[in-house]
Parts: sequence; structure tokens; C-alpha cells
Amino acid sequence: MAAASNMETLECIPREKIYFTGPFSEPSKVSIVLKNVTLKNMLFKIKTTEPRKYGVRPNLGIIEPQQTAHITVILQPGDDDILNHQGHHKFQILFTSMEENKSLKSAEEIWQTVNPDLVSYHKLRCFFKLSDENSAEKIAEEHFDNPKDASEVVLQL
Repeated sequence: MAAASNMETLECIPREKIYFTGPFSEPSKVSIVLKNVTLKNMLFKIKTTEPRKYGVRPNLGIIEPQQTAHITVILQPGDDDILNHQGHHKFQILFTSMEENKSLKSAEEIWQTVNPDLVSYHKLRCFFKLSDENSAEKIAEEHFDNPKDASEVVLQL
């Protein structure tokens, strides 16, 4: 495989980390934007270290010159221990430029014929936080028995 993260050809937002916000009893979504900053079509494919925990749509495709692809990553619910995995789960974005004559094939077919030495990659690490961490409502509710008193304090903040 080629050099890591040749960001002169593909721009990735976010650049290094993706943050999922709980509660993690339901699916949590984040977006990744891939921008092709070249004058050639770019082929991409996204892999993860935990394929059973994440859904990625689309997980592969072709980005035309100067265009973007919007990727949705969904963390599946059910991992009660997810906060203890900060930075352990990773995504790898594989990408390469492609020849014009291959544009009639599907991205999946093209990946099967790509020379691995011409593929670059970029890595993203996953981090997790609860949505109500340090929220004014949560702090107020912890200090008052009556929810009305808590809402008044939140309004005053």
C-alpha cells in the first residue's frame, strides 16, 4: 500500500477524530466529508476495525474532480462499555485516482483490479461522549429535588 494520507488528493473532514454522542442505547450518527481536490476521478473505500458496531453509507464510491462525497457513519446501539474504548476503534479511508475508461464499471469492480501500491490511506479514530455531559439541565437537576426549581436555574444561567 502507498503512503499514508496523501491529503493533496483527498481532503477529509474531520481530519483525525470522529466523535459519537450518546446516549448509546440508540444509534449515534456522524458525518464524514471527502473532497476530491484533483482533476481526476478518485476511488474511495472505507474500512473499520469494528465492522459489527458501525454502518457506513456509502462505504465505497467514486468522487468526481473537485466534488465531495458525504458519508454517514452509524454506531449501532448495545455496547454498554463504549466509553472505555476512546480512540481504540478506527476507520481507514483507502483512496486512489482512477483512469477515465474505468468509469463505466462499478466502484466495487474497480477496487478488485486496483494495484495496492497505488492506494493511499487516511485514518480516523473514534471517541465517545454522552450528550448530556456537563449540560446545564443535568447539573441543575442533580442539585434540586423539584424539577421546576431546576428549570428556573437553567433559565437564569
